[in-house]
Amino acid sequence: GPGVPPSLRGSDVFISAGRRDPLVPAGNTQRLADLLEQYGASVSLRWTNGGHTLTPEDAEAAAHWLSAQRV
Repeated sequence: GPGVPPSLRGSDVFISAGRRDPLVPAGNTQRLADLLEQYGASVSLRWTNGGHTLTPEDAEAAAHWLSAQRV
């Protein structure tokens, strides 16, 4: 059976996801973010109108988020 849920307190998570992703439906991404938060993680979920790709804008957003975590 399932074990004890993990504690992700103190964990910061950045997710950038496309609403038109043909491989990972938006609902799955939202459920993942919700589950991570339920286990105590601080989740930053960034939605784009794209698909299953990473763009320079995604990289910029991730870099901005990461630099803010180091404050």
